[in-house]
Amino acid sequence: MDGKDKSRCCLRRLHVSVAFLSAAEKAGTSRPTPGASSAAPAKTLSLTAEEAAQKLADTGVWAEELVALKESRISVVYEIEDTDFVSAAAFCSPSGAYADSVAVFVTKAGAVEKALRAYQTEQIGYWKDYRADQVKKLENAFVYKFENAVVFCTCEDTAALQALVENGFVS
Repeated sequence: MDGKDKSRCCLRRLHVSVAFLSAAEKAGTSRPTPGASSAAPAKTLSLTAEEAAQKLADTGVWAEELVALKESRISVVYEIEDTDFVSAAAFCSPSGAYADSVAVFVTKAGAVEKALRAYQTEQIGYWKDYRADQVKKLENAFVYKFENAVVFCTCEDTAALQALVENGFVS
């Protein structure tokens, strides 16, 4: 497997995702629950994709230290058109043996959330065949919506990540 294939393999396993959506998307006020969509009071995050991804990577408890990925590879993995986002940042398990990861998209449109949900479904099937012990991380994912953002988290214990998100990325 060459470097490009390893990068794609690692990127295909991105599961903790933050997708910044257009300000036109409005959210409700329900609290997040595992595997369900939820929303926060209208808040606008003032972080860049890199800052948000780094905060999530620094806060989460991962099976192994995550590595940063090139933005150019992220759109390939999620099958999101480059025109749908302004910038992106991602971290994933370097070995590809764990589903733990973080991805952040600053977007122009709402297509990113739909792509992330499709990616979650696809990855559940993938991990069932590869490492079934990682499937629970995907099945227990939570989605958190802000006025201009959607947070999608998948890891063993999302409590610290959820608290970070609920507090507007202020620790």
